[in-house]
Amino acid sequence: MRSDHTFTFSYICINAPAALLSTSQRHLHTHLKRLSEAANLSSDHQRNKDMASRIAALLLLGVICLGFASGQVAIDCCLSTSNKHFPHQIVKSYIIQEAGKGCEISATILKSQRGKNICAPEASKAQWVQDIINHVDKRRARQ
Repeated sequence: MRSDHTFTFSYICINAPAALLSTSQRHLHTHLKRLSEAANLSSDHQRNKDMASRIAALLLLGVICLGFASGQVAIDCCLSTSNKHFPHQIVKSYIIQEAGKGCEISATILKSQRGKNICAPEASKAQWVQDIINHVDKRRARQ
């Protein structure tokens, strides 16, 4: 209850016309007015800091969401396949690319000895690709 009276007294003193006050009351009035303005400035400053923190948090959240979204997009997908047959001797390894898991089409990526990627049809649709996969698997088993 005392704080209510203090607030009311302060509010009246700050907002009272200066002509109605004595000299000592004017000094008090001036000091209270300055304190009130300082409190308003600090609360504005605090609001600005809060707003800046919220904006920074939203920007960070946006960057994180973009990171997750871009993580779903595969960078090195075959967009089409070649039916050109390649000798199994030049194929070092292979990767099975499945449609719907970051890439639009299913394919077999054949990695050559020189580091090139060859986009071949999936093994179930081309016997020559299945033969290369079998050969690479046998070579790995021997090592």
